[in-house]
Amino acid sequence: MFTAQVAISTQWMDEIHQAVDFIPQAIDAYARRELRPFASQWVDRTLRREPGPPRYPLQWESERQRRFVMAKLRRENNLPYQRTHAYVAGWHVIGDYTGGLTSITVEHLWAAAQYVGGRRQQRFHRHTGWPNAADELQLLSLAMDERIEAGLPVLIDQVLEGRYDAI
Repeated sequence: MFTAQVAISTQWMDEIHQAVDFIPQAIDAYARRELRPFASQWVDRTLRREPGPPRYPLQWESERQRRFVMAKLRRENNLPYQRTHAYVAGWHVIGDYTGGLTSITVEHLWAAAQYVGGRRQQRFHRHTGWPNAADELQLLSLAMDERIEAGLPVLIDQVLEGRYDAI
């Protein structure tokens, strides 16, 4: 039997342990610096853009809808109709960083947003060119997955090499 004890420097092992301890902080910084801004820019390019003017004749879902909308616009003294820009301004991108990045939420708090570009998007809004938010957010989700898949290995390599600054 032959046994030998090899003397090694423990400095590199200490550096790896420090890097591994730093990874959660680096991922948090990556999410704040890269992922959340990426989502905001996506929303800016897609959902915070107004299409051109309405395409006439408007394609109402029903005569009842047409009467309801016209009565509402008369009450608001908004005839002829002028866009308020509230829809494009109302999109919010929120990162939840509880215990590291938990989620990124895209929301619109205006109840009528569902009719402009949401689940219940009306035909005349679609015809005018308002994007469907669900479709755009699905594309954003896929793009975020690709960004994380490409960026995370690079981030971890940078941390292990001591080249990532999370501040």
